[in-house]
Amino acid sequence: DPNAPILPDLDIDIGRLTVARMVLAQPVTGAVHILKIDGATHIAERRAQVTASVVALAGRGIAGGDRLNFKLDAVPDANRLDLDAHLVAPATGVVASMSGLKAPLDFSIGGKGSWKAWQGKATGTLGGASFTDLALTANSGTFTVRGFANPGLYP
Repeated sequence: DPNAPILPDLDIDIGRLTVARMVLAQPVTGAVHILKIDGATHIAERRAQVTASVVALAGRGIAGGDRLNFKLDAVPDANRLDLDAHLVAPATGVVASMSGLKAPLDFSIGGKGSWKAWQGKATGTLGGASFTDLALTANSGTFTVRGFANPGLYP
């Protein structure tokens, strides 16, 4: 139905979710990783608010150092969309292990605006070299991506 709301009339409230230690054993990623997760989700009255922080703990015999921060505030019926995410992933971390990366990754995506006119940016480096520098726009359901991407840096 083209007139149906984008977010359903469904309430989900996770005031706070904390996982102090989530162990990924060596068969999962090739190395032992321990994640710490902290977040919250509130979806009500056709508004989605999500925040999350994920950290890969490092220690003796434990490869880590990854950090992800994510924030979303979306109210489609009120024509609002805010997004901010930042990932820092060292060459020995969880993301590298799971994706086959051989170099550190630093990636951000974010923007503000509305569902009808949203503007954002996606930037990232891989091994210190520019991996992506993209301007993102959404205009009444039409998405545009312009800029530079260097997928050849990916092994």
